[in-house]
Amino acid sequence: MSNNTPHSEIHNLSRRNWTRADLNTMYAINHISTMSTSRMQAVMDGIRHVKKNKIEGDLVECGVFRGGNIALGVKEMVELELTDRTFWAYDTFTGVPKTELSEIDREIEQHSAGVGASVEKWYLADDTWCFCDEDNVRDNVIATLGTLLPDMNSQDLVNKYTKFIKGSVIDTIPDTLPNKISFIRLDMDIAVPTEHTLPYIWEKMSIGASLHIDDYNMFNGVHQVVDEFIKDKPHYMHEIDYTAVSIVKL
Repeated sequence: MSNNTPHSEIHNLSRRNWTRADLNTMYAINHISTMSTSRMQAVMDGIRHVKKNKIEGDLVECGVFRGGNIALGVKEMVELELTDRTFWAYDTFTGVPKTELSEIDREIEQHSAGVGASVEKWYLADDTWCFCDEDNVRDNVIATLGTLLPDMNSQDLVNKYTKFIKGSVIDTIPDTLPNKISFIRLDMDIAVPTEHTLPYIWEKMSIGASLHIDDYNMFNGVHQVVDEFIKDKPHYMHEIDYTAVSIVKL
C-alpha cells in the first residue's frame, strides 16, 4: 500500500462500508489523483452499476489530468470482465491557461476559499493550470495499473482498453465520441467546454448511464450550465461529495 494518504475521509469511521480492496485501490491511485475518496468510490460504483445493470456503451472522461481515473476505470473494466468496452480519455494534454477562466468560473462556492492546494500546485510559471502531457499520463496509468493488476502487462492493458483524444473538446466532440456511453465524467473546470459537451454526450448516453460532474459545486459557471441543460431532461441527480454530483439518465 502506498505511503501517500488519500483524502482525510478515508479515516472517517462512517465509511466502514468501504472494502479493504477498494481502500487499497484508493491508496494506489492517490499519487496521480486530486479527487476525494468519495469521488474515487463513486467511479468504482458507477462502473459496477454498468456491469450489474448491463448498461451499454463505453466509458469516457473529459479532463483526465494525470490519469487517475483512467487507471481506476481500466482496473474495474478488467476485473468486471467488461472486455468489450473502451475507456475514452479526452484532454488538451497542454493544461488550461488560467486566463481562459471566465469571471463566472472564478467565483468559487462557499465550500472553499479558493482552488484546492492539490490543484493549485500544478500551476506552471507560464500561467498554465493542470498541465500533464500525454506521455506522462500514459506513464502514470501504466505504472499505477502495474500496482493494481501486478499479474498483467499494464502497457498492454492501456493499449487495448484506452483511446486518447488530444485537443479541446470543442474541436474533438462530437466527431470522435463512441456510439454509446455507459459512464462518463466531466472534469474540465470551465463552463464553455462543459456547455459544449453536454448535449452531444447526453445523446450518446444509454438509459441508466451515469454522468459525473466533478466541478458542479466548485465553479459557478459549471453549475449554471449543467442546471440549464438538465432541467428538462429525465434524470436523477445526487451529490457525491462537496463538489461532485452524479446524474443518471432516465
